[in-house]
This record gives sequence, structure tokens and C-alpha cells, in this order.
Amino acid sequence: MKNNNKKKDFRVQMMRVKGDLAPFVKVDYVDQDAKEHTALMVVDSCSCHNILFGCRAQQYGLVLQPEEGTMNVECTGNEMVTTNLATFHFVLGGEQFHESFGITEGDINIIEKVDDLPLFGVLGNIFMQQHGLAIDYSDYTLHTSDVSPENLPISACDFFFPMEIGLERYGLPVLAIRQNGNDLVALADTSATDNMIAMQSIKDHGFDCQVLDTTDVISGIGGEMEVRDAKMRFSLLTLTENDTEVVNHEDNFKVTSEYMITPEEGKCDKNGVQLPPVVGIIGSPFMAKEGWVLDFGLKYIYKRKAVMPVKMIARVPSRVEKEQSAAADKESKRSIPFFADPIEKGLPFIRIEEGDFEGLVMLIDTGSNDNSIFGFAYRQLEDLFTPIEGERKVYGMDGNAIVVSCISGCFTFCGKEYEMNFLLNKEDGAFVQLSQEMGFPISGIIGTKFLAEHGWVLDYGKQEVVIPSSDVSTTDLDAVKRRFAKEK
Repeated sequence: MKNNNKKKDFRVQMMRVKGDLAPFVKVDYVDQDAKEHTALMVVDSCSCHNILFGCRAQQYGLVLQPEEGTMNVECTGNEMVTTNLATFHFVLGGEQFHESFGITEGDINIIEKVDDLPLFGVLGNIFMQQHGLAIDYSDYTLHTSDVSPENLPISACDFFFPMEIGLERYGLPVLAIRQNGNDLVALADTSATDNMIAMQSIKDHGFDCQVLDTTDVISGIGGEMEVRDAKMRFSLLTLTENDTEVVNHEDNFKVTSEYMITPEEGKCDKNGVQLPPVVGIIGSPFMAKEGWVLDFGLKYIYKRKAVMPVKMIARVPSRVEKEQSAAADKESKRSIPFFADPIEKGLPFIRIEEGDFEGLVMLIDTGSNDNSIFGFAYRQLEDLFTPIEGERKVYGMDGNAIVVSCISGCFTFCGKEYEMNFLLNKEDGAFVQLSQEMGFPISGIIGTKFLAEHGWVLDYGKQEVVIPSSDVSTTDLDAVKRRFAKEK
């Protein structure tokens, strides 16, 4: 059936502050004083309905239009929370939405702010289905469904499971875990920051599970729950062109005392079929690591196969040709290795190995025009920088405008000194947090203006920065700009 509410070419970036956090999206709204604000919503595949946290809605002055009736929200272990209903108007990815929400009462044990933006509630899977959206962990976006059985055959996927089964029977997307010949049910929960498994299912079905001595407390809409840490091997059922097969995995789990959805006697779906218990949850970090797509438009969960590059059969060069090529490469370029965390962020960092600033780690940021030095690094190396007159107004990582001063310093790369201008960002809390997450101090940013002026090349294949021996000069760039302007 055609979805008339489907947003054409809708795409918005999801954010994840740490590797183990659920995906958030930014929404814009107008408060009771007609002022514009930005807040966050959790993209929650295992909440059927949209939910607003009532105390936060009141605190931040959300304009809500009450609706008649109430709604029951099912939490872990079949616990029910009754909510009032209201309509809330917001903007997501430049699109206007006017949606119904369940409003919880009282406070809730869920993180209140992320990067100084308040977290108001969750967008549920009915919202995703109504607007034909896909939660895409391959590029961390929420976007309009862009696949069909014709352009995404099962043969093009490393993992493929029909979402319709779970949505029809449980109202939630589920997966099949095959363990010792048994097919068990687990939820695919984007709002879960951990995988979870019920202790009873470990015992009943003989999971290969190492339960550790450590414990933890996890929070949700239904309150807090104490769990134990574990490492577990498990197999997910996937559809193939001919039949089915299993994909083996190993990951960390939180062990709960209860089933996610308990096997109550007589609990049936709308067709009267007895529902098996939900024994566990596959959480957001696992799905992000695998690059899954939860497509609520066509109701698939899938992972595309990696596209392998075509290998060309080339003539093997002679020894003399290799020596000549190596000599030419050495003459034409120099390189600095960079390092990155490929699992969580994959950001390119270089460590300065020469000159007065030896030991500093800099982030190469193609999303920043200017170079920057962070306040905590500047305070330790202030004598090595020279102030430059004037100030600049820029936008920080949180999107707010700040005024920064300008400084310069002499940095050395591959034996050559570069006089570099920097913006001095003294409000560096977000960058201190990034340093803490990455596990090493990050002193500043090298931006695109410097990279372009000197012809630097980022080679992600070799994980190195290539610096031509004859750097592109500012004079060369000015000449190109004049020629381009003349041609126009």
C-alpha cells in the first residue's frame, strides 16, 4: 500500500556522542514564549509510540495540544506505564511534523542533556512506518526508505530479515536467534545501549555464555534494573535466496533476571497465535558495528555486502623501473602517518614529531575552514605563540556562536617550517570531552584552508597525509583565483 505520508528525499544525520549511546536526532520547536529552540529525541525502534517526558516538556515550555484518552506503554517484563496524550509540533531535518505523543508523569532515569541539548523523549516505530523512514547505521542517518525488492535483492545482503513478522505479532522489530536447534526471539532495539539476555533463556537453551562477576544498573522508561555483565556467542538467522542460514557472532551482553517480554499463558497476537517469549535484545552498538539498516518503509532489516574493488591485472615492473619509481616518489612527495579509531569515529589525527611543538596531537578536520588551538593546550605553550590583532566570531561544536582571538605559531612538518595562524578557542569543554573519549589529549585542529594552500592530501587507504615537496603557495592560489574570475 502506498504511503501518502512518506517524506520525499528526507534525510537527517543521527548523532551518537559515545560509541555505546543510542542514536539521537535534533528537533526544532517553539516554546510558550514564541522562542525557537533545539532539542533531542531518541530514535527508538522498540517503542511503538512517540513519548515525551512530561517533567521536561513542562520545564522547557513545550506547546502541547491535549488529546482525549490515555495510552499504555509496555516496558521490560510486561510492566505498563499509563500516559496522557497530546499533539506536539516540531521540525526535523527541515520538515514539519505534527504528531501525537504519550506524556509520561514525574521524573525519569534517562540522561537529561547531551552536548547541552535537552532530551525530551522518543520517536517510535509507528512514526517511522507512517513516514516510510529507515534507521541507517551504515552512514548514521534517518532517511526515507530508498530500497525495493528489485534494487535490493537478498543476494546483495550479508544479513537480511523481514521486519514484518515482528511488527505484525509484537508491534516491534524482532530477530531470530538460533541456539542448539531452537529459534528464539530477540528485539532489535535502537534505544538499547547494550545487548541483553534473560538468565532463564541462558539456562533453558544452553547459550555459550560467560557470566562475569561485575554488575551494572541500566535505566529506562520503566525505571532501573540491576544486571550482570557477560560475554556470549550467538547465531542470528538470516534469509538467503534459497532458504535460511545462520550468522555467528560474539559480543558483550547484560544478563537480566526476567524475559524482555514474558511468556504469559494465553498471550496471543491479534490472530490468536500464541506468542513465544522475547529472550533478549540486540542493541544499538551491535547494529552500528554491523552497519545494519532498519527499514520501516519496506519493513526489512538488512546489511549490504561490502563492494569489493575490481582488481586489474597489470604488467609486473622491472627492478630498474621499481627503483626509478621509488626515487620519483621520494622526490615528489613526503608523508606523515595518521591514526584513527575505525570502529567508533574514524577521525584522522597526526602527531607532530619535530620542532617546538613536538608531541602535540592535531585533528585534521575537513569540516573546519580554519586552524584552531584549544585553550588547555595554549595555556601550556603560550610562550611559543604570537598574538594577532583582531577577533573572530565562530560557531562551536554545540552550534552556539563564540568570539575567539587569533594567534600564530611556527610548526614543522617533514623538515619544513610553516607559519600557521590559529583561532584560539578557550571554551574547549567539548574538545576536552573528545580527548577523554579518544584516550589521548587533542591540542587543536588543522583545517581545510591550510590543507589547500599547501596541497596536502589525505590518503585514507594508506592512512597517511601526503605533502608534495613543492607546496602549493598562496601566490599560486591567487593566480588561479584571478584566472577563474577573468574566465567568468
